[in-house]
Amino acid sequence: GSHMASADLVSSCKDKLAYFRIKELKDILNQLGLPKQGKKQDLIDRVLALLTDEQGQRHHGWGRKNSLTKEAVAKIVDDTYRKMQIQCAPDLATRSHSGSDFSFRPIEEA
Repeated sequence: GSHMASADLVSSCKDKLAYFRIKELKDILNQLGLPKQGKKQDLIDRVLALLTDEQGQRHHGWGRKNSLTKEAVAKIVDDTYRKMQIQCAPDLATRSHSGSDFSFRPIEEA
């Protein structure tokens, strides 16, 4: 993949991670199989480290149980963000009275 897309991925994840509470960050770390202790910034840095190359991700099997791709990490962040939007912002759906009230509902997966 091009480097540009990767940088883009990191910046969009950064925004979402900054928005999360400790609870969401721990949930993400849990899914990634990473330690969940530390300050909020530590948790954010831990997730971001997976999205940047400096961690020497090219060497596979360096002790991490699951070497997830950046896309997989980004997807977890994205899913968590969407869930949080639905939980924390039910008023978003009611605020738009244009008939598109259901645009915030996730697509039900079979």
